[in-house]
Amino acid sequence: MSEAEIDLQLNLYLDGELPDDQKAALEEQLSASPELRERMERLRRASKELQNFFTDSQMIHAASETDRDMVVERIVRESTMEARRSGIAGANKKKPSYILGGSLAIAAIAALFLLIRAWVTSGPEPTQLIEGAKRSMLQEYMEAEVYVPSFVALVREFNPTGSDIIPNTRCRLRTGPQGRFHVFLTDGDDGTPLAHIGFDGKQGYVWRKDDDKAQILSLEEVRKHPIAAAALWSLDSMLNAVNEGAEHPDALELVGRVKDEANKKLWKVRLGGPKTSFRASYWFDNDGKLRRISAGPVQFDMKEGVELGPDDFKLETVLPGMSGKKSSRDL
Repeated sequence: MSEAEIDLQLNLYLDGELPDDQKAALEEQLSASPELRERMERLRRASKELQNFFTDSQMIHAASETDRDMVVERIVRESTMEARRSGIAGANKKKPSYILGGSLAIAAIAALFLLIRAWVTSGPEPTQLIEGAKRSMLQEYMEAEVYVPSFVALVREFNPTGSDIIPNTRCRLRTGPQGRFHVFLTDGDDGTPLAHIGFDGKQGYVWRKDDDKAQILSLEEVRKHPIAAAALWSLDSMLNAVNEGAEHPDALELVGRVKDEANKKLWKVRLGGPKTSFRASYWFDNDGKLRRISAGPVQFDMKEGVELGPDDFKLETVLPGMSGKKSSRDL
């Protein structure tokens, strides 16, 4: 019996498809031959490694289920055809298997395995991800949670709750075409609204907790508000980070897949090097959508599944029933 036929028998044995009479004879040979047992163990380990390759989500993130099934079917089909040509009993069964039956050369199997691994784990191109992020931030509607250490100090200055200290303040920022923006501050402990500052494309507005009416301001006036100024400064920092990545593609590095706080896997890209003015990190989902960006002390967490339009920036939308008044009081 040739080595290829021995391997076929061992694979069919491992797969539980070897006829009983051949199984008994093979088990007798295994008992008497340490070399044969070692050969079978090598096949078992190779089979397990290949099975893990196709079942470990960390390794197959870039391949769809249809693609994976197609690859598996190809391997099984090639192996089974070779087994049939060799006349090995049991090879005509149609039960799917990850065991590599057949007399495919070990080098060919290894090459195929490495090609599949490279195809599945290559990951997206960092420059394409950054260019997509740049387009979305400049041209599309966006909503993000903003984390900036200096916000607490600015909120204290703004003083919307009437107290000297506002603990755990959260900031949400929406942006859109034609300069639209909306900053929404809430108490991180109980979600109480603290302030709304925004511009809907025509007029700006500022509302703070306990105000019976919102102040109506020009774009220039509302942008000078300390909270709006801080949020828009944060936005400018994120845009600069994206522009920096687009201008210095050689300084981009695809770190790989990482898990966020919700245990969701994201692609992480890092920017750094002597040609860049600062360091930044970007996180993208499988569709290439920007989900997080951080540069220095600023971090944006993009909201998923949010559909925004011009009406979402209007005072009557963010504060239903609230009227506005023009005011000359200090901001």
